[in-house]
Amino acid sequence: MTSAFFRDCADCPEMVIVPAGRFTMGAPASEEGSDDGERPQHLVTVKSFALGRSEVTVADFERFVKASGYRSDAERNTRVRGFGDGCYTYISRPSGWEAGRSWHDPGFKQGAANPAVCVSWNDAQAYAAWLSKRTGRIYRLLSEAEWEYAARAGTTTSRYWGEDPNHACKFANVADRALAVKGPLFSQSGEAATIHDCDDRHAETAPVGSFRPNAFGLYDMLGNVWEWTQDCGINRYADAPRDGSAWLRIQLCLSEVPRRLLARRSRRRAGGRTQRVRSRVPELPPGFPPCQDD
Repeated sequence: MTSAFFRDCADCPEMVIVPAGRFTMGAPASEEGSDDGERPQHLVTVKSFALGRSEVTVADFERFVKASGYRSDAERNTRVRGFGDGCYTYISRPSGWEAGRSWHDPGFKQGAANPAVCVSWNDAQAYAAWLSKRTGRIYRLLSEAEWEYAARAGTTTSRYWGEDPNHACKFANVADRALAVKGPLFSQSGEAATIHDCDDRHAETAPVGSFRPNAFGLYDMLGNVWEWTQDCGINRYADAPRDGSAWLRIQLCLSEVPRRLLARRSRRRAGGRTQRVRSRVPELPPGFPPCQDD
C-alpha cells in the first residue's frame, strides 16, 4: 500500500504520495477514552497529496532558521492569553512554562534526527512558507481531515495497529514504563497521562522513524509528540467540511488544532508551544489548491 518516496531537493524532507480516498472521521461513542469533540462521525473525501514521511526534525528546523534568520515564538517569548515565556515543559517537575526553553533547548537531550518541539503554529507556518519559496512547490500544514486520513492509512480501528494500546511500543513513542519511573505526567489541563504497559526505550522524544510505519509508509503518526494542523479549533464536527479541506472561519479562529491519536483532538492558540508539539508538512501536487472555501 506504500507509495514511492521523493525529495524536492537533496536536504528537503522525504515525501510520500498519499492516495485519494474516503474515510469515516472521528470516534464512535463506544470507543474508550473518546469524547464528544470527536463526534459526530462523518464521511470525508480526501484528494491525493504528498506528505512528509516523518516529523520535521531538529536538523530540518535548524536549516530553516540558519537560512532565514527566523526566531521562534518561544525565543521571542510571544505572549498570548494563557501562555508564558519560553516553552511549556512536561519533563520538568512540576510541569509549566519555562523561560529560555525553545526548539534548540527544550529541557531534555535532542539529536538532529529528533522531532523539533516547542514549535508554535506560527513557527510551523513560517517553516512551510520558507520551504515553498525554496523549492517552488506549495507546502502547508495538513487539514485535520487529511491528518486523520493519513494516520489511519485505510484502517478503522482506534489505532492503526489495532485496538490494544499496550502494543503501541512497536509502533510509537508513548507514555510507557520508561516514562513512568520519572513520576506522574500531567497535561496543561491537569489530565494524567495514560501509561502503556510496554517499553519503547525512549522516555522523551525518539528519533524520527524509530518505529514501524503505517500502511502509507508514514512514521510516528501516533505518539512521539503532537502535530499541528491548519484548522481553526471547533468543539464538534457538526459543521466540519466533508471535502478534506481545513475549517477556516477566520472570524472565529481563536485556536488551532494539534493531533496525536487517530480521533483525539485538542485546541491551542497559534503562539502556543510545548515540548510535545511539532509539525510535518504536506506538499500539494499540481492542481491541488492550498485551501478550499466552505
